Amino acid sequence: MIDPLIPRIIAVGFSLIWFGAAWHKFAARQSFRAVLEDYRLLPAASLSVLSWLVPSVEATLAAAWLIALAPAATVTATSALLIAYATAIAINLRRGRAYIGCGCGFSPGADDQPLSWMLVLRNLLLGGLALVALLPQAQRYLGIADHALLVLALLVLALLHAAVMQLLRNRTAFRSWSEAHE
Repeated sequence: MIDPLIPRIIAVGFSLIWFGAAWHKFAARQSFRAVLEDYRLLPAASLSVLSWLVPSVEATLAAAWLIALAPAATVTATSALLIAYATAIAINLRRGRAYIGCGCGFSPGADDQPLSWMLVLRNLLLGGLALVALLPQAQRYLGIADHALLVLALLVLALLHAAVMQLLRNRTAFRSWSEAHE
């Protein structure tokens, strides 16, 4: 049995991730459609619909995590979507298309990072983390200290995520710079 605070941190964390991802895609729908096109995995005729459908699914998952709606289905859908993202990235990496943007940043355009195996790993780890929310929980009341810890844990996780993403961007920039100067 795990402490009930752990699944709550996971739930609020995924809710924030999915809301941010959906917002980014809705706010720059044409850019997101171009990302879908760059992946070259789906028929061109489906891209306009998918540029609405994908962020709609992400927004639905965000709400489901937040209100604890159908936890098993929410966890399963989250893991499946993250595995699908990891698979799409891996296919393009195997094709030698590491230069395209991942479409996973929270700001469209130049800040979008190129594909990498670290992004595949990140998505697979997040998919596995979602499964933790299904573990049996000890029964206890979450008090004010637990909620304060929840906020602090989310802040630490957000900072850790931002740091890892910045390290990935720096790594890509350094590789580009060193290849240009060889």
